[in-house]
Amino acid sequence: MKKEKTKKENKNEELKTEFKKRIYSWTLRLVKFTDGLPQDASSKAIAQQLISRGAGVGSNYIVAQVVNSKENSDNFVQEALKCANESKFWLAILRGLNRGKQEELGWLFQEIAEIINILGSGFSIKKGKKK
Repeated sequence: MKKEKTKKENKNEELKTEFKKRIYSWTLRLVKFTDGLPQDASSKAIAQQLISRGAGVGSNYIVAQVVNSKENSDNFVQEALKCANESKFWLAILRGLNRGKQEELGWLFQEIAEIINILGSGFSIKKGKKK
C-alpha cells in the first residue's frame, strides 16, 4: 500500500523542484554570459572552466536526488557545492579583469552566492531536513 505524502513532504518536494529550476536558470544565463566574453585565450579558458563547473552544480544536484542512499546523496550535494564555489571563483576572476557585461556578471555572482548558501545549509535531498 502506498503511503500518502504529508503536507511537509509535499512542501519539501516543491522546494527541491524550485531549487532545481533556479540552478537550471542560473546555468543557462551563465552559458549565455560566457558566449559574450572576449575571444582572447584567457577568456576562453575561463569560460570553459565556468561552463564545466557551473553545469556541475546542476548535474550533481540532480543526481543527488536519485541515488539510493542518504550518504551518496550528501556526497553529490557536496560535489555540487564544490562546483558552485569554483564557479564563484571564476566569476570573481572575470570581475577582477573587468570582462563581460558587468550587470549580468553581478547577477550571476549574487545568484551563485545564494545557491552556495542553500547547498551549504545542510539541507538533505533525500530526507528534506537538516542533517
